[in-house]
Amino acid sequence: MPDETAPLGAISIRAADQSDASDIAQLLGQLGYPSSSEQVAGRLVQVSASPADQVLVVEAGGQLTAMASIHFMLYFHRGETLCKITSFVVKEGYRGQGIGSALLALIEQIARLQGCRRMELTSAEIRTAAHAFYEGKGYHKAGFKFYKPLE
Repeated sequence: MPDETAPLGAISIRAADQSDASDIAQLLGQLGYPSSSEQVAGRLVQVSASPADQVLVVEAGGQLTAMASIHFMLYFHRGETLCKITSFVVKEGYRGQGIGSALLALIEQIARLQGCRRMELTSAEIRTAAHAFYEGKGYHKAGFKFYKPLE
């Protein structure tokens, strides 16, 4: 958790629920993935039915200030479980205050409890501040990401 003297005071991190859909939609928009509250609510239903997925939210200063989604999967060729952060965003105006650090630390703790030996995430090339954040937390750039839309 961030320093108790931080301007936000205490933060709380919890599992997302349906009442968070609108705030999460706004955060995803800041991340570059515009989504409606209804779309997010549907995704939260899917996550609640999946033992391999979780969505966490951070409350600070009386409002939802960050969210992350994680997915656990077998890294078949390595014979180990991997935790992949599939989205991670701190609300504009709240960055640099320890919220992201606290959220990332909790995700890593959850991953260890699930038996994961590795974390993975992707970040758009233009997000240089995010890259510096992740590198400062011990993450390393590795490989390339390839994708193909299936229509």
